[in-house]
Amino acid sequence: MEEFPIIIVGAGASGLIAARELLRHGKKVIVLEARDRIGGRIHTVHENSYYVEAGAEFIHGELPLTIGLLREYHIGYRKIAGVMARIENGSVKKTDEFEGWGKLIETMKRLKKDMPLSDFLSKYFDEPKYDKLRAGVRRFAEGFDVADTKTVSTFALYEEWTQDDGEPQYRIEGGYEKLINVLSDDCKKMGCNINMSNIVKKIEWKKDLLKVFTQDEKEFTGSKIVVTVPMSILQSGAGNQAGIFFSPSIPALASVHGIGYGSVIKILLKFKEAIWEEKIKNAGFFFANEVVPTWWTQLPNQDCLLTGWLGGPKADELQQKKDDEILDITLRSLANIFQEDISTIQSYLIKANIFNWSKDPFALGAYSFPIIQTKESRKILNEPIDNTIFFSGEALYDGPSGGTVEAALTSGLETAKKIIRK
Repeated sequence: MEEFPIIIVGAGASGLIAARELLRHGKKVIVLEARDRIGGRIHTVHENSYYVEAGAEFIHGELPLTIGLLREYHIGYRKIAGVMARIENGSVKKTDEFEGWGKLIETMKRLKKDMPLSDFLSKYFDEPKYDKLRAGVRRFAEGFDVADTKTVSTFALYEEWTQDDGEPQYRIEGGYEKLINVLSDDCKKMGCNINMSNIVKKIEWKKDLLKVFTQDEKEFTGSKIVVTVPMSILQSGAGNQAGIFFSPSIPALASVHGIGYGSVIKILLKFKEAIWEEKIKNAGFFFANEVVPTWWTQLPNQDCLLTGWLGGPKADELQQKKDDEILDITLRSLANIFQEDISTIQSYLIKANIFNWSKDPFALGAYSFPIIQTKESRKILNEPIDNTIFFSGEALYDGPSGGTVEAALTSGLETAKKIIRK
């Protein structure tokens, strides 16, 4: 029996699954969460008769841990529906592929040495006939992967873009908070204290003993600690609002800069009616060459809710703008896509929610993406420090489901098992 508890920093997916596993093996656990809510980058927001997902929304395929937990807790989930289309100059093309996509994937497959995506495109697809392909691939990498094409790994994108081809996509009925809430409830039933609004600022440590100090001068003593804060927080350093100072310092933390981390602005628009149906029947996802390029509906649910998504460097360009400015840019993008006057779009709008994750002090962005150094960096950061300090989270997951809740859950569970095995 340990004299002091295991301390987990962060009550997101990684922290809660780690806590649950440790508690199930008889460990004493306390969780320190900087926010006044659990979930981290999972955040279901309720708006009268409907809800919106401010952060994580989809389950990308038959992911074993996520799906397994939903079945264990009897939480419903549904397959998304609708066509996927591109809109160019008002013309709808019902395909998610760019012309030349097959050749792109084949060339990525034959690549012998990894390189950033921009370098890869410049080397192998620099001819004018590939102009649209290059632009489309860059938009896709920036949008879906929130990646900087100047640094993102081509090897990693190939692995991701080919492994889930044709896999079904799901949403959780009632929102991702359902999963977070049951994990939290399970932890509490096993005696875990989840302490909200506790911003960890300093960790003094030696082997098997540490003291944790919060911003409001609370002190917690533990035997081991699992740090699950987003990679952006570790990259930002101790001087940031949510940054953590380690004493003594940890040389391995230099490796955090070998992992990419992207931004996203998510805009959720509630309309009086599904104004997009006139342009795209049975619309699921649609893409356009606009400032806000990526959109999706709630099909098979018939909610008149439309989500706009702006990721990667393009989101960085707008991150300092006010919400009303971002909304104006979003509506102008939509007006251009539908070739309507912006006043017409506005006349149907009931409510807008804008979630600019780069401005969130406890996230500083969306999720990680792999750069050339990432595999080695993950290897270093996944090694416990003196079997006392453990790092965990979606950025440290090394597999095909990067940047997802599955990645966070898997990392948290593996971290807990490391502690249990020692």
